[in-house]
Amino acid sequence: MGRSVEGKKRIKLGAAGIEAVANEYAKANNVKYPAKWDEDESAGRQWYRTFRLIYRNRISLIKPEVTSLDRMAHFNKPNIEMFFKKLAEIYSKHPLQPQNVWNPDETDSLIVHKPVRVIGDIKAKQTGTVTSKERGINVSMIACVSAVGTFVPPAIIFPHVHYKEHMINNAPPGTIGMATWSYAEPFVKYL
Repeated sequence: MGRSVEGKKRIKLGAAGIEAVANEYAKANNVKYPAKWDEDESAGRQWYRTFRLIYRNRISLIKPEVTSLDRMAHFNKPNIEMFFKKLAEIYSKHPLQPQNVWNPDETDSLIVHKPVRVIGDIKAKQTGTVTSKERGINVSMIACVSAVGTFVPPAIIFPHVHYKEHMINNAPPGTIGMATWSYAEPFVKYL
């Protein structure tokens, strides 16, 4: 089980970032370092490889999980508390059974953005990075699962004017494929 990191600010750096921070740290603390570090303003790849080797049991190079800035801004304690309060109100008015509780969700896969791997604690289950939803082209998927695990086949929405059936090859059986620039129309069609 990983250590609690509550209250700790995490700084996510790739290899180049770690090398630059090591260079700044050495300068700030009057640590002896090679002259090449001043030229490159970086500790260099050899230092980085040695650093990774020394701390191989504590750190790892991790590919961050992408989270949109919008989702990050709205996922906070007051919003979660309000959600569960409203959910309790619905359950008190309507005695729903688990098979009648459905969770539809929409997710985007960015075609262009690919996060770089960053240094992280080897015990960390995951790490994340924030991305702007506006960059790149999105392929969206709508999925719906009940509280007992029953699911409706997904819908995949492509940002093209003309949809071709081969675009959903190897998708789960029953998948609906669509191509549109509007996001309201696919949700209605999926429901």
